[in-house]
Amino acid sequence: NIEPRYPTARGPMKSLFGDSLHFIRNGDDTSELYAYRTDSLELRDLSPANDTLVARWRSALDRVLKERR
Repeated sequence: NIEPRYPTARGPMKSLFGDSLHFIRNGDDTSELYAYRTDSLELRDLSPANDTLVARWRSALDRVLKERR
């Protein structure tokens, strides 16, 4: 078993990078969004305050994953 403190404990993760943002969809279907250029340690999750932006990133990730099939 994986300890709960590790992100992969929630299941397989998928992610997508943009020019300044890193979007992560966890295995439990929760999302995280980080401004990796100014928060390289990814300590400040921007997703709680950015529902619309998270929805766009989710759609973009879904499109990328669908194209890979």
